[in-house]
Amino acid sequence: MQQGLARRVMALALALAAAGVPATAAWAAGPPNRNAFPLFRQGDGPRGYGNPDKVIVDVSGWTHPAKAALATLNEAKAVRVEFYKAGTYPVFIVRRAKDSTTFRYLQLHETPMMDRWGKRILKANAGWAFEVIDSETDDRLRANGARAGQGQSVFDLGDTDGFME
Repeated sequence: MQQGLARRVMALALALAAAGVPATAAWAAGPPNRNAFPLFRQGDGPRGYGNPDKVIVDVSGWTHPAKAALATLNEAKAVRVEFYKAGTYPVFIVRRAKDSTTFRYLQLHETPMMDRWGKRILKANAGWAFEVIDSETDDRLRANGARAGQGQSVFDLGDTDGFME
């Protein structure tokens, strides 16, 4: 079991290095928690997480499986990706199809559909926590596998822990 985990951690470290994500002191303490959200502090960087470790502005050449998973809801299209937590926490800035329903409305009123979408993105992102931001409304949805494992919605709107204003 430990050897399998060590192999996965090494594979992740190599993949991050190949993607140009710098190694940090955080890795010295062991692998990051795939379900942990970054610490949110109002006014700390563009998203409240400090400055991103890496930013993908031209997503046309970005070939990560999460890009296709994002597009499975209302033709949502990633327009920018920012990485935090030593490159392990992606924030997908997404443009919805014209005149489509907002993500926040769908999460509140169409939770099963949004959970299916979130689970597709989680699977494409190898189970690592992520965030989706609507480029028009700035609505933010965070997701991780631990929530789904507890029978909760995959998405955390953040209302209870200072995430939303």
